[in-house]
Amino acid sequence: MIIVIPVVESNGKYYLSPHFGKAPKYAFIEVKGKEFNVVDVVNNPVPPSIEGGGRGRAIADLIISKGAEAVIALEVGPGAFRFLKEANIRIYYYPPRRGLIPIEDALDAFINGKLEEGLEPREID
Repeated sequence: MIIVIPVVESNGKYYLSPHFGKAPKYAFIEVKGKEFNVVDVVNNPVPPSIEGGGRGRAIADLIISKGAEAVIALEVGPGAFRFLKEANIRIYYYPPRRGLIPIEDALDAFINGKLEEGLEPREID
């Protein structure tokens, strides 16, 4: 299974980005049983500094084109949420908390069934 996580990079490590649509990069991770491996990290197709519509569609298209089956994020806005759901991509929300969240924490939570599946968009202020 391929899972996508919006990420920020710091000191060569990847952390969950606080904002799905404005994440600088997206990590594509292959999950097999309890093991996972980062297979690709791709720049956001719409640079976070650019404002305007179409961001959700562009990011969803990228995720769909890479064959992903699920997304793990802190939040996903309405546009991206709709496009991902229409493509049968599952969205899982990691519980919000302060500080950097290593992608390994998010993946462990997913693998162990501790993430809630998103039934609607969620935006954190």
